[in-house]
Amino acid sequence: MHCGPEGIYVNALADRDGNAPGGIFLLDHESFDVLGQWEMDRGPQKLAYDFWWHLGHDTLITSEWGTPDTFENGLVPEVLLGSKYGRRSALLGSAQAQAPARDRLR
Repeated sequence: MHCGPEGIYVNALADRDGNAPGGIFLLDHESFDVLGQWEMDRGPQKLAYDFWWHLGHDTLITSEWGTPDTFENGLVPEVLLGSKYGRRSALLGSAQAQAPARDRLR
């Protein structure tokens, strides 16, 4: 969870049904009402875990892990050995309508 200029940014491991993709959603600073999804284009990143935002550089980095069903009852060997836990990170920037910054850098 991080505070930003438009609201409070919260990372979700999954959607409301527990499925991928999760992502980052925005809460209103005062009412805590959900304002909506922050990223509009996640690129190839399907899973979510943590994020860190450097406001001064308008850059957000995210990492992947897995959906709750892949760890809530302990580590699932088939998921681990099948390389199905997340292994990617992504750079995002709000200046391009929340599209992954790596696409802008190519």
